[in-house]
Amino acid sequence: MSRYRPPVPPSSPYITEEGFQALREELDGLWQRRREVVVHLSAAAAEGDRSENAEYIYRKKQLRELDRRIGYLQRRLPKLKVVRQAPAEGKIYFGAWVTLMDEHERSTRYRIVGADELDPQRGWIATANHDIRPDGYPYYYSGYFAQSYRYERIRELLSGEARFSVEDHWRFLHDTLNVQARRLTPIFVAALREDERFRRETEILDAWRFDDRADAVGPTLYHALYERLVYRLVEDELGAELANTYIYYRYYWGERLDAMLESDRSTWFDRKDTPQVETRADLIRSAAAEAFAELRSRLGDDVDTWKWGRVHTVVFVSPLREEGFGRDLLGAGAHPLGGSGETVSRARYYFDGSWGFDVVNLSSLRFVADLADDEKAIGVISGGVAARQWHPNQADQVGPWLEGVPLYWWLSDAAVRAHAEHELRLVPR
Repeated sequence: MSRYRPPVPPSSPYITEEGFQALREELDGLWQRRREVVVHLSAAAAEGDRSENAEYIYRKKQLRELDRRIGYLQRRLPKLKVVRQAPAEGKIYFGAWVTLMDEHERSTRYRIVGADELDPQRGWIATANHDIRPDGYPYYYSGYFAQSYRYERIRELLSGEARFSVEDHWRFLHDTLNVQARRLTPIFVAALREDERFRRETEILDAWRFDDRADAVGPTLYHALYERLVYRLVEDELGAELANTYIYYRYYWGERLDAMLESDRSTWFDRKDTPQVETRADLIRSAAAEAFAELRSRLGDDVDTWKWGRVHTVVFVSPLREEGFGRDLLGAGAHPLGGSGETVSRARYYFDGSWGFDVVNLSSLRFVADLADDEKAIGVISGGVAARQWHPNQADQVGPWLEGVPLYWWLSDAAVRAHAEHELRLVPR
């Protein structure tokens, strides 16, 4: 069967005056953004080996996406025809606002515009359990939302006009870049650089490119410091018992405290139990002293061996034995895992002041379906396809899940028969 697709016919060249101005402003903004990305790219390229440099790879991708959009706008703008005049009143025309009413007398307002003003332009919908209410939403919905960092990273991955393949989407599911760390780490580094005690830790954090990989030291330092920093910040105001309860429910405070850390203008930075007035930098250094001392007691004195996967692990257990002797025999054992609660590849740990980084919430099913392909989809379950103890398929997908290997889920009867390894026949008696 041919996969040929006829070329898409050119879209209408008509556009409203406001839409044309918006596209010109977008182009100007893209040129400014491009200059900034080139600066970051040059700095990343100067660091040496580019094959393992996450910042260099990320900035190259950004530059490609910007150039793609800039090129499109440069070609498109000269072809557009701005519609400035409206016909006689009472007629529907290009640029007009039209109100439609359904049988329940509910009205919806639309504007007639060309292809260049369609909203949303992005052509996709994403959610990461974050707050999606528009500004000014008048009704109570909830106050319990995930931070928007994962959604922000999804937006970055899907930005631009590229056509993504199934394999691209599969790669996106395993993305471990931490947008929160990208915002806060420079603040941490600036404070730690003033204290010689943290020289090696500062060097590692400064060179880290915010990727929560299991084999990297940067995420270990970042998460340990962030957890201790938040605890010290809250405990001074609320007391130990209430602080532990409060920070456990991270959805309530997550981005509020992050905004406080970014602003550097909060009275919470000053501890009530000391006579001097502490700054944000003072609080970061005191939290770092506690965090790094704890890591040293657990992982040894060599900071370069503090890999994230040593403390951030996932354990696959059987309900017959969830802990203690025999746990790994009945289950699938403990494994180092990248990611965190802030990455697309989710691997969240409890945030309760207990200094534990074991994974409690993860991307248990990774699944990508091409709606144009009725033969197959790809997906992996984090355990296995059978739940019975000792069944050969009890943990048969743990390896592919950990390694990011896609497995095909055959959908059509013909595809299932063609790829079947065993056949079970149920014959009536």
